[in-house]
Amino acid sequence: LRSRIDGLRLARSSSKKKGRRKGYSAGGGRASYSVAAEAGSSLELNLIQMRAAQARERLEQFLDRACAQGVDQVRVVHGKGEGILRRVVEEYLQVSPYATSWRLGTQGEGDSGVTIVRLRPGAEDDSGSPPLAS
Repeated sequence: LRSRIDGLRLARSSSKKKGRRKGYSAGGGRASYSVAAEAGSSLELNLIQMRAAQARERLEQFLDRACAQGVDQVRVVHGKGEGILRRVVEEYLQVSPYATSWRLGTQGEGDSGVTIVRLRPGAEDDSGSPPLAS
């Protein structure tokens, strides 16, 4: 699935694992999104069904690339559940060189299942990270 929304290109691919038990979060059946954006756009990262270590790694990579592209705000979807991923996101943001501020989403933004992150201008890493996938 490919589509264009407000200057963003979105490509969706999904993978499903058979035999999943209800409530089991081993990462099966999740959809991944690649987003390319223009400077100043708002982007989204979906961490639902990831394990804590994987979510932290993906968040760090995502914020690095977003800053490198001049994005000023991103939306991180962690879900409501037991709050484990929300805590992972908050703990990382407290020490992140990329974030200036963050807040939980409001009604219509995803409520407490998302965190809206404002990014520090010029905070990109000099690691030569590739741009977000197009």
